[in-house]
Amino acid sequence: MRILTTREVGEQGSMIVWMAVLCAVCMTIAISVSRIGVASRSVTIAQNAADASALSAAYEIARSKSMLACRSAQESAIRNRSKVTRCEFDDNTVIVEVQLVNNGKISATAKAEIE
Repeated sequence: MRILTTREVGEQGSMIVWMAVLCAVCMTIAISVSRIGVASRSVTIAQNAADASALSAAYEIARSKSMLACRSAQESAIRNRSKVTRCEFDDNTVIVEVQLVNNGKISATAKAEIE
């Protein structure tokens, strides 16, 4: 039978504590990276929706149907899981701003020029 010294008795179980702390730190980092990835993907979806909506509106203006431009932009935004919050156009330019339906904090703006 082995007799433990005072130093060995005080350090029993310390490895479990260090492993628990290490696991907590790793989990925090993994969750943070995951949340950053989701936010980045949401911004990309919003920008794609804005681009598609602006191009759709520009197409309608180019076809001389300017009264359908914002409606076309809205339909395109709906297909891309967003809604149009601003739609402005003149004879040469369309500016569309969209906001994600599932996350109202994320929005994007796109501009399309008609030649």
